[in-house]
Amino acid sequence: MPQKPTTTPSGATESTRITVTLPREDYEQVCRIAQSKRVSASWVVRDAVTEYLQLDIPLLGRVESSTSSNSDQR
Repeated sequence: MPQKPTTTPSGATESTRITVTLPREDYEQVCRIAQSKRVSASWVVRDAVTEYLQLDIPLLGRVESSTSSNSDQR
């Protein structure tokens, strides 16, 4: 079940907390990247998710248009 979005004390940004389990090697690599960039491991994961979703948007657009064209044929 999705969790209720939370806000920062200033109320400026809405976010939802999730828990992710990574293989040890992936976690260690995330920590190395975070240390080299002087950011938190959470920041690295958020950045990776954001980048993944941006790359995936064209695929979602094709899926949505494909679905709508299939429903038009019914």
